Amino acid sequence: MKRVKLLSHPGYSILAGGQYCILLLIFIISDRFESIWLLYLGNVLFGIAIALFMLHHSKNRTESASTTGMIAAGTQVTIAGVILSAAIALLMLLIFAPQHFGNSGANARGQYLVQDLNQSNGNLSLTVFMNLIIGNIAAGSFAAVIFAYAAKPDQTSDQPAEILKE
Repeated sequence: MKRVKLLSHPGYSILAGGQYCILLLIFIISDRFESIWLLYLGNVLFGIAIALFMLHHSKNRTESASTTGMIAAGTQVTIAGVILSAAIALLMLLIFAPQHFGNSGANARGQYLVQDLNQSNGNLSLTVFMNLIIGNIAAGSFAAVIFAYAAKPDQTSDQPAEILKE
C-alpha cells in the first residue's frame, strides 16, 4: 500500500489555515465575542482555499487522473489545514484570552460552587474549537468532493486511485 504524505501540498494548507486564523484573531481581539459570523466567514474562506487547491491540482494532473485520488489529496490538505489552524488557535487563545483557561469554578476539593455554575467562562474555547474542527472539515471536504468532479474534464475514463492500489 502506498504511504500517504500529510504535507504533500503545504502551501495550500497554510493558506487555508491562515485565512481562518486571521478572522479568528479579529474575533478574539474584539473581546465582545458577539460577532461569531467571523468564524463562519473563516470556514467559507477555508473552503475557498481548498477549492483553489483542487482547481490547481486538477490542472497539474493528467487527463486520466483518478477522481478518488483528487478527493484524497483534497482531504489531506484539509486535515493538514485543520491541524495547523488548531495549533495556531490554541496559541492565540493562550496569548489573547488566557482567562478562559483558568480555574473553571471548582474549589480545592474539585467541587463546584453553585454561584459559579452560571458563569460562562469556558464557552469561548469550546466555541472556537468546535467551529474550527467541524466547520473547517465540513467546508474542506465539501470543496474537495465538489471540485474533484467539477474540475475533471474527462470523467468517463476514471481509473482506480494509486492510494487504493496494492
